[in-house]
Amino acid sequence: MAALAIGLGGAVGELWVQDGLLLLLALSLCGISGYRLWQKNNGERTLTEAIEADEKAIALATRFGYDLPNAYKSLGSTLKTLIEQTPNRRQRKKYEERLQALKRSATKAKAKMKSQNEGRNRDQRRNRGAY
Repeated sequence: MAALAIGLGGAVGELWVQDGLLLLLALSLCGISGYRLWQKNNGERTLTEAIEADEKAIALATRFGYDLPNAYKSLGSTLKTLIEQTPNRRQRKKYEERLQALKRSATKAKAKMKSQNEGRNRDQRRNRGAY
């Protein structure tokens, strides 16, 4: 952020002095620092979009016949394979974060299924007692 401010300040100063070469240098500094800031902020949004896409893929897999645990296992094993095969450390970190989010989502889904099964079992016991 400081480099962006320095670049803009330098550009205004060079515009005042009317030195074209230094103006281009200040504008390029401003452009590079702005691009780096955009990359930094855009990475978090891209990760959340990828996590949402993973959740939609799980929903789609269950719609087409996978049971929920197998859908999570399939996507998890795919992410693990990508982690092992990716040489780029930054990309590997993104896959690891997606895998962690998938594990959290699987834990939530497992707890939800367990509570639904307990509710169903409770209803079945009540119905047996009613006859």
